[in-house]
Amino acid sequence: MIRSLALPLVILLGAALAACSNTVSSLQYTAAPGMPAAPTPASPGDATIGAITSIDKRKERPTQLATVMGGFGNPLKTLETSKPVKDEVADAFALGLRARGLMVAAGQAPFALRLTVPEFNADMMIGRQARITVTLEVLDRAGAAIYTDTVSDKQSDMKFMETGIFANINDLKLLCETVLARTVDTMLGKPAFRTAVAGDPNNPIRAAALPTPPRAQPTRVPAAPPMTSSAVPIDSDVSGVFELAGMQVPLLDGTWTVAGTGSGGTSSAASLVRIEQGKLWGIIRAWHGTRSSGGGYAAFGPCNRTDILFTTTTTNVDRGDQDCWTINHTLLAQSRAEQKEPHQTQAYAFLDERGVSVGEGLALISSIHRVATPTGYVSVWYQVNPEFFGFAPSNAAAWRDSEWHRARIAADPKRVAFVESFKNLNAQYQDHVKAGFQRQLGAFTPKTLTLADAAPAPIRLARD
Repeated sequence: MIRSLALPLVILLGAALAACSNTVSSLQYTAAPGMPAAPTPASPGDATIGAITSIDKRKERPTQLATVMGGFGNPLKTLETSKPVKDEVADAFALGLRARGLMVAAGQAPFALRLTVPEFNADMMIGRQARITVTLEVLDRAGAAIYTDTVSDKQSDMKFMETGIFANINDLKLLCETVLARTVDTMLGKPAFRTAVAGDPNNPIRAAALPTPPRAQPTRVPAAPPMTSSAVPIDSDVSGVFELAGMQVPLLDGTWTVAGTGSGGTSSAASLVRIEQGKLWGIIRAWHGTRSSGGGYAAFGPCNRTDILFTTTTTNVDRGDQDCWTINHTLLAQSRAEQKEPHQTQAYAFLDERGVSVGEGLALISSIHRVATPTGYVSVWYQVNPEFFGFAPSNAAAWRDSEWHRARIAADPKRVAFVESFKNLNAQYQDHVKAGFQRQLGAFTPKTLTLADAAPAPIRLARD
């Protein structure tokens, strides 16, 4: 009798586990601390937004936002918003405007916002990721767009022990709220947006929407002289901060040796290495360039990848502002075959001359940081050898076969903890890179790293 009941019970249990559950919830927005204050209006009611409209251009259903996927790509849990997603986005912008003193009741202000949402969704299988793209237009009373801006943001994270039926749909909700809030704060905090809605009747962006007399020819700005890569010669030791063509590069802990430099036109690059006990502890690579005439830089490719351990993107606009960083693993022998810039080849030769191995499956955990404006950029790579933190050398001959690959790392909780700690460090370093880009790094001191940091607790790699 018991045996005859077992099979139906198993079937019922499997059906219950496989069933798709649905959660309905609203999104919350909280303005970032320290946000810029609203500009002072020229007169009561001026320089404010009176209404917001939102257009949904996504591929999903109007209220569909997030999905937890099973191993076969089947939906296990879904998150629907209480109102259409486009209206949740509009509500967040309204809260952001009110927090900045920029929004009043409809019909009482000279401007309105029109939002278009071509992308806003999240999913979880092995890792989790949320993505959003919003286009914002400022409309005058005639309905003409006097300002347009588009921002894309995404964030991915690892929840290797909480997947499938064990995943919490609220994790995806929080991730969606994070990228939405960052998008609101980024778009409403831009100086160009503040100028567009400023009370000054002569503000240049508002004037651009109206007929104007012929403009005077702008004064020609002389081209910037070619930059040199660095005043520090190869084989020089540095620590703390490295000067690269007028920009400050925050270094990781320890003494770093300049192993390669390079420059061309108005761009410069350098590679620094740290060698401990005859082995490669890590590599830092930095690039910096300027364009006095503007024009910007192409969207940064690494920040658009979905096959790596972690990405977070505040903005990555083609020819516009870029602020993003990633974490990946690197097989150094494979990278050597692909990297041909002078500072890179010099660095490998520098290591060869000192008998420091860069082959035999050597895997580095790498973060890539990107900050750019239409007139300049910086990219910084921080690469650390996990063997110095108690991990055995990798046996992988290909990047996809590495124990550090996104598809395999969940099998080793210690590796997961190491990457999480490295992620915590790099969240701080993104701010340091941005400060160094503006030469505002100030007093910066990396934390001393020791082998004991790797176990048994999650590693703490840095402090401000």
